[in-house]
Amino acid sequence: NNNTSVGFQSLKKNTTGALNTVIGSQALVENTTGANNTASGYKALASNTTGVCGTAIGSCAGHSNTTGAFNIFIGSRAGYTNTTGAANTFIGKDSGYYTTTASHNTAIGNGSLLVNSTGGYNTASGSYALYGNTTGAKNVSVGYAAIYSNTTGACNTAIGADAMYATSSGCYNTAVGSCAL
Repeated sequence: NNNTSVGFQSLKKNTTGALNTVIGSQALVENTTGANNTASGYKALASNTTGVCGTAIGSCAGHSNTTGAFNIFIGSRAGYTNTTGAANTFIGKDSGYYTTTASHNTAIGNGSLLVNSTGGYNTASGSYALYGNTTGAKNVSVGYAAIYSNTTGACNTAIGADAMYATSSGCYNTAVGSCAL
């Protein structure tokens, strides 16, 4: 099946999954038919069964992903609880950690979009950007802790460190500058 697997129990349950590259103990251990995946690190994409075209680099990156496809998880525990969410990009330690079924999110920075569960189409750039977001969608957050407290607010744009820091549920806001709004 043109797979490459290095590490204790890596690709252990693979049946027909093809073109997977795995380096790390228990990486892609549950994979059965998932194809075109790259997993590097202890338990990277460990729960993946049928998800395709995923990339996970880092200890436990994408750990709980089962069927989610086209995801990129880079950093220790990035996208850890993602199960079926697709087309997400999480770069940084714990970025997108609690995202489960949300799709089309981009989070770059340690702890960015950390609490998100089902909110989709968000962009968070900066450590702890959109940190508290749970179901809010279509937010753009650029800067350290920008839109930090948001839980359900949607369609917000914040640029600057701590911009919209305390906003939890507001919609259609724009804040530019450090500590704006």
